[in-house]
Amino acid sequence: MLRSSKPKIGLRKLAVRDAAVDYKEYHESKEVHIPIDQIEVNIKNLGWINSTPDEEDQTMQAHLQGRLFNDFLMDMAITFPEPLERDTFRFEGATGSFYFESFNPVMVPTSNIKFESGQVSSIHFNGTGNAEKTTGELVMVYKDLTATVLKPRGQKNNKTFSWLANTFVRKENPKNGKLKVAKMRYERVPYKGFGNYMFKTIESGLINSVYPFGKRKAYPR
Repeated sequence: MLRSSKPKIGLRKLAVRDAAVDYKEYHESKEVHIPIDQIEVNIKNLGWINSTPDEEDQTMQAHLQGRLFNDFLMDMAITFPEPLERDTFRFEGATGSFYFESFNPVMVPTSNIKFESGQVSSIHFNGTGNAEKTTGELVMVYKDLTATVLKPRGQKNNKTFSWLANTFVRKENPKNGKLKVAKMRYERVPYKGFGNYMFKTIESGLINSVYPFGKRKAYPR
């Protein structure tokens, strides 16, 4: 919007301090609620910045930090190498430690999976994207995971599938000296915002990390 405005508008730096967002959306009539607070944002070269050989790098960079679900911090950096010519970007980020149950407000409505127990030591992820899709990799170090599979249209347990999930779900990472790296991939929903786009990308990596047939590869540790 800033690039297409007349006259064109450019901001060398934009800073946000100690902000909070109460994000909500609906998935098949189910409400998904993601509270984020302690938000710190620094964005460099936002909007239309004239590029000349004598000026500094025109790359648009965003560094964001916030606390999700009133529980754990997430740190993320996003870089748009050529923001005036292309919509491609790179991203990377990490979280601190937390318990799996913190993700239930999202996982239950969207995936019908309820985390019963388990602790995450850290998550690291990186990838690339554009206006259509994102791809990347996510490494989640965790232990003692148990989960329950819910019926698609209610909150009652599906005992057969819960048993299968708990039997075959990957309960820890690394395991037997091998660290699993999960794939991230998501196709953007055009009418939803960038925050939804990035969260769903990371969610795809979380699912591939723990699901029995998730897309991942192993490396010695």
